[in-house]
Amino acid sequence: MTETVSDGDSIFWIVVLIVGCALVGLTLMLMGGLQIVDYFESNNWNAVSGEVLSAAVDRRRSDDETLYRAVVTYTYVVNDVRYTNDRLRFDAGVYNTMYRDAQQKVEQYEPGMAVTVLYDPNNPQSAILERSLTSDTYLFFAFGLAAWLAAAFFTKGHLASMDSSN
Repeated sequence: MTETVSDGDSIFWIVVLIVGCALVGLTLMLMGGLQIVDYFESNNWNAVSGEVLSAAVDRRRSDDETLYRAVVTYTYVVNDVRYTNDRLRFDAGVYNTMYRDAQQKVEQYEPGMAVTVLYDPNNPQSAILERSLTSDTYLFFAFGLAAWLAAAFFTKGHLASMDSSN
């Protein structure tokens, strides 16, 4: 006995595909887009002297791989309030598979070293040491946009096929 897929099942899976692409797309666009917005808004941030407290490679292990990121903790004072932060740049929380990249970044920052801290004057706790983005940020946004456009394309195509079948 052969089993056939009903029109209702087909529509269900098409909707799942469209919604999935749209959600993944929006999530990735937000991940990259918010970092890009922060980057451009940081043109108006203030600079203050700070000091590196520690620098280390953080490892995150799973069953099939180990991921790394550089963690640089630093302190700085704004309006007589001492802040401690570990945000290196806007996308610094992202782990990757390259230990060497994380280690090279850590080697640039030694405990006790003086650094220039860029901070948001409206929220001094929000700070960075490097005003830069990696290509990963742009890739998140681009892949997100591609997934979202695919969802829009599938929706348009599906609606057109439904119109032609009626």
